[in-house]
Amino acid sequence: MRGRIYLLTAMMVLLMGPVAIGQSMTIPEVLKLKPQWKKLADEGRRLNFEGRFHGRIGDSFRVEKLDVEFRLPGSIRLPDRMRDRQRIDITGKFAVNGQRMTFIVSELTIRETDLERLAKRTEALPKDQPDGLLELAQEYAEIASFYDDDSLSSAIEDIRLNAVRMLRKMASGDALRLAQVVGVAKSQKINGSFLQAIGYEILLTEWKARTEQSDLLKSIQQLNGWNKPEMEVPDRLKQGFPKEAVTLYNEGAGRDREILHRLLYRAVRAEQIQAMLMPDGSNGLQLAALMRDELPEDVASAASFEQREVEYRLGRVAELSRREMQQLIELLDGLKRSEGREAIIADWLAAQEKRFGKSELAGVLRVSDEYLFVFEQWKDPAHQQKGIDLLKSAWAIASVESPGDAIQIAERLNGLGWEHLNDKWLTTQQMETLPKDDIQIAIRDGRVVKGMTAQQVVQTLGQPARVSRFGSSKVIRELWTFDGTGSVGLVVRLRKSLLSRADPLVVEDVSRTSALVSP
Repeated sequence: MRGRIYLLTAMMVLLMGPVAIGQSMTIPEVLKLKPQWKKLADEGRRLNFEGRFHGRIGDSFRVEKLDVEFRLPGSIRLPDRMRDRQRIDITGKFAVNGQRMTFIVSELTIRETDLERLAKRTEALPKDQPDGLLELAQEYAEIASFYDDDSLSSAIEDIRLNAVRMLRKMASGDALRLAQVVGVAKSQKINGSFLQAIGYEILLTEWKARTEQSDLLKSIQQLNGWNKPEMEVPDRLKQGFPKEAVTLYNEGAGRDREILHRLLYRAVRAEQIQAMLMPDGSNGLQLAALMRDELPEDVASAASFEQREVEYRLGRVAELSRREMQQLIELLDGLKRSEGREAIIADWLAAQEKRFGKSELAGVLRVSDEYLFVFEQWKDPAHQQKGIDLLKSAWAIASVESPGDAIQIAERLNGLGWEHLNDKWLTTQQMETLPKDDIQIAIRDGRVVKGMTAQQVVQTLGQPARVSRFGSSKVIRELWTFDGTGSVGLVVRLRKSLLSRADPLVVEDVSRTSALVSP
């Protein structure tokens, strides 16, 4: 569009003849007329344009982008301190000397450089009009591009950056407006570090505005460092996040920014996990494990989740299953709270006694199982003894109500090192201290010893193969012969006193004898 204006201006100059002093062309417009320069010189046409000083040669000087020598009349002198790129208004006409083209200056006005003009115009703009700054920067960008002016380009970049910073400040706290600022910054070719800072501010703003966290996390996970829990966080970042996070990010470089990415991820993910906690804290262990897996540096939060579940479980000890009871004790041990576990175990066992009762066989057996389970887990002999005592009580009940169950209970007690003898339960050690001729022990072992009654012999060995009887007026004796499976048999001699009818037939002697084997 501007090119069309330049061309239109040049055409008007040609059509209207000598240019009035008040009209001024630009260097690009003069260059467009280059094919006409000789004709303009021949016709003596006067031109007025603005250019940039590009050094002097004696009484002559040059203008940037015009390969023409500008000659001054004796009445005009250039100031001694003329600077390159200083703007000058020139009035005069082209002249041809052989093959050489010159420009004879008739009037000359010295002005400021483009940098100085730009600075003044920038200063004159209201401080709350970033759009005006961007328009001004765009206007001078064409000049900087035409003259390849790095200094002017740098100043324009600063203006654009300040304008975008102003827009960013005005959009603070509004993620949507900040996103629009990003679009403007990209169009102005603002450096990537600044764009990254706005992007981080948008994410921080969305977090504070409680934007849907799943989408927010996905965006954060596009940033470098979000998944690096091993990074050490300096105190200035730890203490400044999140209140001063934007300032810290603006001032920070690669490592600091990665840490700030991680801190933002931690904050968002921690809130997300916190929202998953059940009101009663019953899933605290699960969330603590999740925290340790994803946010291992946040030890305090993981411990807090564990504490919530501890409180939940302690509040319902009576309802805990065996596995839950194990987990509770393990948890207490892990939290260095082992000093209270005996009381918790006692509460749990008391609750089991109340739950199952001890008046009926099934209840006594179940409570016994719980005590023995606790002993197996935590090795307190008192719990084992209580479980055994309950098994003995269950055996006593079963002996009357359910003999089949009594046999199974006795087998369990045997496995725990107890045997029933003479209406007493004895330990294996106690059994070993009894004499070998103890009748009950002999019966248990399938042996016949002196003092057994005839009934006890039958109970132990069964009916004899043969019985021989002899006696006197005072005593009756019987010989009971038991054939062995080999060549040795057993002869049991029994004696009964006739002086008292109450005296039983008892074993007087036991001997082994060789049996005759039939051919």
